[in-house]
Amino acid sequence: MRRFTGGIVLVNPSDSDDGGIDLGGAYLDPTTGSTFTKLDMKAKTGAILLKVMSGPFNDHVSRFNTAAVCFAAVQSAAEGKTVTPEGL
Repeated sequence: MRRFTGGIVLVNPSDSDDGGIDLGGAYLDPTTGSTFTKLDMKAKTGAILLKVMSGPFNDHVSRFNTAAVCFAAVQSAAEGKTVTPEGL
């Protein structure tokens, strides 16, 4: 688990599922729109979640776009592709 100002990144590289990870606050999955305070992670998966914060709608749109780019980079890397800023 790695925390950032606007979100959190989680990876479960193990061969077994990891259930009930307490996130220590509310986080949004930008790919589904779901909000979590705990997360169950399947084996060999990762997640990029955005911190749920009160504020103007534009802040959330900006965070969503940033998370979408990060998700694309993680997905490309997982597929063994070389990731460059120009490729996103």
